[in-house]
This record gives sequence, structure tokens and C-alpha cells, in this order.
Amino acid sequence: MPTNHGVTYEKIWRYKLEDDFHLDFEKEFGLSLHTKSEINGKFYTISDRELSAKQGYAWDGASGPVVQTKNSVRATLVHDIMCQAMAMNDLFRTRRNRKIADRIFLLILKQDGMAWLRRQVWYRAVRTFGGKRTKNENRE
Repeated sequence: MPTNHGVTYEKIWRYKLEDDFHLDFEKEFGLSLHTKSEINGKFYTISDRELSAKQGYAWDGASGPVVQTKNSVRATLVHDIMCQAMAMNDLFRTRRNRKIADRIFLLILKQDGMAWLRRQVWYRAVRTFGGKRTKNENRE
């Protein structure tokens, strides 16, 4: 399987972490989430100020008709984890948390070198269509 920056291409999932990942988004971006307490999922941990993902976590990257590039991988990893946590009811599904998750997504895209216009289009897409990713269709 081809490897790129500690990420493996998967046939079922686009990406799979080869090593643990950590982001202190409060330190990096001055942003924090509203959490019930520290969230410990099978492959990720989220607190109000940081996120960690364990080796083996797999995700699908960006949704929709987009070209996947190196400068989108880290942002899609973080955003997918946050949306998954909201869908699982682990992370409060509030307007504020969604906005923070989307803002972190935008800031990582910038940090990782995505061109201004392209990252604005991606950000508008997650702001407009990303809400459905935070809903758990299997909840009763």
C-alpha cells in the first residue's frame, strides 16, 4: 500500500494512521470545544482543548466531488473525528462546537498550505453541508 506522511491509502477507507496523532487546538489556534468530559473513543480522545487519534484510525477524507491532496489530509482527519464524536453523542452537537470544528478545519488547511480560494470553497462546503455528518441516523 502506498504511504505518505504517516498515512496509508486504504480501499475501504481512504486513509489510515500509521502512527498516533495529536493536536492541541487551543495552543495552536486559541480555540476550545464544549465537552461533557474527556471523550475516549476506541481510536480517538477529545477534550475541550485537544484531540488525539490512535494508530490504525481510518477515515474517508473529504466528501463530495473534490480532489484529495496532501494539504487536506490532516484537516479531514481532525474534522472527521469531531463529526464522528458529535454523531455518536459523545461531543455536544451544538452550533458552537460545529462552528469550532469547521474553523479548526479551515485553519489546518491554511497551515498545511492549501491555496486561499480552494480552502474557502472547502470551508463553505463543510459549513453548508457538514451538519448532516454530525447526525446519527441510527439514534432512536
